[in-house]
Amino acid sequence: MFPVIRGALPGAPHPQPPSGDDIRPSTLRRTLPTAVTAAAALLALAPGAQAADTLPSGRLFTGKGAFGAVTNIDYSAVGVCRNLPARAWSFDVLAKNDVDVFFNADCRKGAPDKTGDLYYRTGTFGAGDFPWAAVSYRVRPADE
Repeated sequence: MFPVIRGALPGAPHPQPPSGDDIRPSTLRRTLPTAVTAAAALLALAPGAQAADTLPSGRLFTGKGAFGAVTNIDYSAVGVCRNLPARAWSFDVLAKNDVDVFFNADCRKGAPDKTGDLYYRTGTFGAGDFPWAAVSYRVRPADE
């Protein structure tokens, strides 16, 4: 029969709950945009909430992790290609429409300065970083 040990093993460090000093800035950069988007979604779904006040919402950021200058996605121009005023490296989206993001001007598919079939679709609810700097975008019709 094996002895039963209750609690921490002798000589083992006791686990401590994380303190505010243990939260790394890199963790905040990765989780903050998602948390903000999720909170906005919950507010939109709350009883009595006005969905028109929160939807659609989409932003493109000049830095990774939703940092830097912001360009708001123009959801009123469905199907229209928009060239960005500055290259975008990340996004957050809460909308009924997908957004196709391109790494070349004028919504040309392909890797930067190359032809091909590469582009990025944001989906309707999410946040993240692009593999290359985004240069243009197009809002897709909601029924596609």
